[in-house]
Amino acid sequence: MKKIIAIAVCATLGTAAQSATLDFLEFANDNEHGVANGTTIEFEGVDVTFNAGLHEGIDGTAFAYFDHGGAGLGVCKSPRSGVTFGEGRTGAGRGNDCSDAGDDNVTVTETVTISFDQAFNLSELSFTGEGHSFSNPVFLEDETTGLNRSAATLLFGINGGPLAEFTFSELSMETFLGVTSATFAFDDANFNGGNNTADQFYLASAVVNPIPLPAGLPLLLAGLGGLGILRRRQRNKS
Repeated sequence: MKKIIAIAVCATLGTAAQSATLDFLEFANDNEHGVANGTTIEFEGVDVTFNAGLHEGIDGTAFAYFDHGGAGLGVCKSPRSGVTFGEGRTGAGRGNDCSDAGDDNVTVTETVTISFDQAFNLSELSFTGEGHSFSNPVFLEDETTGLNRSAATLLFGINGGPLAEFTFSELSMETFLGVTSATFAFDDANFNGGNNTADQFYLASAVVNPIPLPAGLPLLLAGLGGLGILRRRQRNKS
């Protein structure tokens, strides 16, 4: 019985985390730098691990990169001379750490993945455009809402599954359940072809919420606790 109660309590504690806003834009404004793949950073009590890569069949390196000046989380293929991507140097306005200063957003062939040590519900995804703002003059549907309401496309997938095409507008309004990792990629399928609706971007922010407990779990815990008390009292009588 003790083991059963312990398991139930652990399940409860595992979902006790609070919702958190992963504000990559604000973090980058205070601390522009690239990070080695596998680096974990805490945002409002949530540990987020960062990895970047290139589309299948493309050779080369890639690193998650926090670009200041109203940008957010992007990708850099290689650091400039004398710079090693690690914990970074605090302070904005000290220059770009990429070997190509223009290579710090998610662009052709690039992907960036955020992952968590437990499952969350992921929502309120927000993006900034190449010009370090929420605006995107090419694909805007509404000039007041910018890239988050754009008909431009990107690729997105969760939990290591296949990537699918979304518009920024669609993705910013979706909620994804049970997410342990989320990958954002440039939509190379459309680059310079067909509809040509792909666009470069930064991930500005996202919201994660703990997965709600099953409605009956509190009653189950109360019942298990009551059984434990009854068993102890029976032992004492004997």
